[in-house]
Amino acid sequence: MKRMDTALIERAADPLAAVLQMCEQGRAALVRAVSVVEAREVLAAISTLEHAVKVRDMNQEAVIAASTLRIRAERRVGELLAAQATAKIRPLGRPSKASSASRLSDQGITWDESSNYQRLAAAPPEKFERAIGAVAETARTKRAQVTREGVMRELDPAGGRTPSDSWKDADHFKSACERLVALADAAVAAIRWKHFPGPEAGALGTTAMLLAIHNARAVLDRVEKELRGRR
Repeated sequence: MKRMDTALIERAADPLAAVLQMCEQGRAALVRAVSVVEAREVLAAISTLEHAVKVRDMNQEAVIAASTLRIRAERRVGELLAAQATAKIRPLGRPSKASSASRLSDQGITWDESSNYQRLAAAPPEKFERAIGAVAETARTKRAQVTREGVMRELDPAGGRTPSDSWKDADHFKSACERLVALADAAVAAIRWKHFPGPEAGALGTTAMLLAIHNARAVLDRVEKELRGRR
């Protein structure tokens, strides 16, 4: 899909109608997209439209239309990523993470984007429609933003947050890190006495656990430093 000519919005006699027409074009392009690359191009065009609508401080309905369509495009990318992964599973095992990362990069997708988009795609259609409808209604009544994080929270109130908004809960995150670090001695003992069951045993499991402990300590130090800087 070619990038939308957002300059048409300013020249239109009815800017809202112009935005809604572009959104319809975006919806049709999403239906036609049969590969991750095609869907990613549609998502990029819709994201451009959403940005143009926001910077022009347009009618709230225009913002909601563009933002909800962008989230639908992310879901479509997630659906195609999931289908792609399923098609490439072989009896001898999964491709390496390095090769998977290379494929994502070739398609213009990061690991975080892939994870978030596939979480959207994993929701049943009816549940997704209820979630995005609820977020859109909240945006209308409270003039709030329509965000992926908001849809995630509607889909899974207990665990809908994504890495992109985890900074909002710095104190909670610090507490979680402290609990993880407190388990470090037990984890080291488990490694020493080879208490890992099944495929987690061995050098790979040992290395992964030690790396997790190291990262937890480093993250905790960074969070504490950031919190001290705010006081």
